[in-house]
Amino acid sequence: MKLFCRLNILSDIMWERENPRIFTEFPNIQFYDYTKHYLRMVRFCQKELPKNLHLTFSWSGENRDKCIDILKRRGNVAVPFGVKYHGGVYKPLPKKFLGFKVIDGDMTDLRPLDEKGRNGRIVGLRAKGKARKDFTSGFVVHTTDAGVSW
Repeated sequence: MKLFCRLNILSDIMWERENPRIFTEFPNIQFYDYTKHYLRMVRFCQKELPKNLHLTFSWSGENRDKCIDILKRRGNVAVPFGVKYHGGVYKPLPKKFLGFKVIDGDMTDLRPLDEKGRNGRIVGLRAKGKARKDFTSGFVVHTTDAGVSW
């Protein structure tokens, strides 16, 4: 069995800087995280971070060009979609966004297990909580937005 540890839930602390010893002291643990730090994600894509740290870049609605760059570097990007979850049934996510394949990120949170490819993948997440009613900020991508294909 492999042990996984997600480092941040409501923060974006760069643990490889704050406490780099955790990666060497626990080499058999696969750490993972979501981040909005572009340069941190670039370093991950260039394999400059600890081998047992996996990162997924986060869409903000204002970082489209950075997301495309990360995807071209074979990094994955988490994107919330305005797709409903109703009656215990997940409604389908788009097949592509910005020309990149979308995988279903709601099936598991274990991002290190995500499918790999020639380019990165869009980790599609269904908008939850207050985000379900967000039609103006650009954070949630709706099926009518440019770049979404079914």
